[in-house]
Amino acid sequence: MKCSVPRVCALTLLIILSLLAFRHCVAVLRFPYPLEYGEGVNLLWSQRAGAGLDLYPLIRKDRFPHIHHPYPPVSAWLTAGLVRAGVNTHPFLAGRWVSMLGMSLAALSLFTLLRRRTDAVGATVGTLVFLLSPMILQFGPLMRVDALALGFSLCALMRLERTPRSLISAAIFASLAFLVKPSYIAAAVVVGICALRENPIRKAVPVVLAGLLPIVLVLGSLLIRETPSLWQHLWRFQRLPPDFPALVDWLSRFAGRHSVILAVGGIGAWMSVRRRRGPVELYTLFIPIAPLLTVAVAGSQENYLMEVWAIACLYATGVWMQLRARFEDLAWTALLIPLLLFLPVAPAPVFTRTYGQELADAAGSAWTPTRADRETGRLLLEELRTAEGPVLGADPGFLLAAGHEILYQPFQYQRLSQAGIWKDTHLHLALEDDWFSHVLLKGMADTAGDAQFSAETQILIDRHYELHRVLGPWRLYRRAL
Repeated sequence: MKCSVPRVCALTLLIILSLLAFRHCVAVLRFPYPLEYGEGVNLLWSQRAGAGLDLYPLIRKDRFPHIHHPYPPVSAWLTAGLVRAGVNTHPFLAGRWVSMLGMSLAALSLFTLLRRRTDAVGATVGTLVFLLSPMILQFGPLMRVDALALGFSLCALMRLERTPRSLISAAIFASLAFLVKPSYIAAAVVVGICALRENPIRKAVPVVLAGLLPIVLVLGSLLIRETPSLWQHLWRFQRLPPDFPALVDWLSRFAGRHSVILAVGGIGAWMSVRRRRGPVELYTLFIPIAPLLTVAVAGSQENYLMEVWAIACLYATGVWMQLRARFEDLAWTALLIPLLLFLPVAPAPVFTRTYGQELADAAGSAWTPTRADRETGRLLLEELRTAEGPVLGADPGFLLAAGHEILYQPFQYQRLSQAGIWKDTHLHLALEDDWFSHVLLKGMADTAGDAQFSAETQILIDRHYELHRVLGPWRLYRRAL
């Protein structure tokens, strides 16, 4: 392999980004506080799973808790198992290791798929580009279900491409992806199509049975133990209203930093799907369906496009390899463009609002937690641990880490109220009766709004509670004396 300036520059940048990504993942794993709202939700259900409590308790409007479990239980069970095995240095560690397992499965599967199409260099570059995406670094290491679902889904696709005998293992992986997050259903559809292609009766029946077995076992065990509220959690309270301004915001952010790979991958996908209909091509046709149905829903973020991103990297690598075969220096030069877009450069703040705050907000580059984030979390937990009685909080993760029970998940029910499916009457009565000892809101000190709560709820909080401390972006209120 000859040495050229474009190759040296591209490889150097890949190494730098890989080191930054490694440092980021280590920092996230070691950070003992929640990094975003979804981590607290997943911690709640993994803790309930470990304690043997219902994962889908009946929700009643006239009594607490008002909690909602949006996913099947596989991720919560796996996390609870790791905690019992001793992965419990801090509350979020086991869940983040489950996500890292998912990312490892996804990377290994993608590398295998690429290696069947390219040489070792191409497969390595394509896999690294996938892993070094700002979206993957932001959501991949968190205590969320997305990375594990992606790992199982790509494992199913990788097994599909091997031999017809691997259809049964592919069906099992596809059903596991569905049982982690139901929107990851594309792999299951492709497994069914491939089974019918082999032999409609002799091959399809065992494959279908293998795919249905995990689903039957999981849902059967839940229906035996749980109340009929399983349907309430997984269907009725999933009907959140659309949030088009948020969609435009995160979609433009994602497209801006991933535009090159998405464009090249789109060209590669169009060329490949025209020629054949193998497992990867079928998967390509089906994976846009779930994002198209869900990206506008309130709470959607870039992680809804993880599958799309993985396939875009696969096809883009194929196009890049064709270019490299004819114009090697040009190919390495072109690779520099998406890599430069991935550099974790934090935008400079136009105006830093610190009035009334004991700690300034900490905005690290590429979502890596900083010392200021750690100090904010430490002080916040010290305050919450001294709180006696029920606490209402904008982030379930901090409340759980401080040993409090989650009585109300603000994001879910505030959005359900907007959709007319839920009324916060019981919460408002509790606030009027000064039932909570403390209230934790998130928002700058010179603003009054917290997006997790409705305006009516915040008016009641301001009326019945007094501001106690402002720590970074957090405002802690306590019952007025």
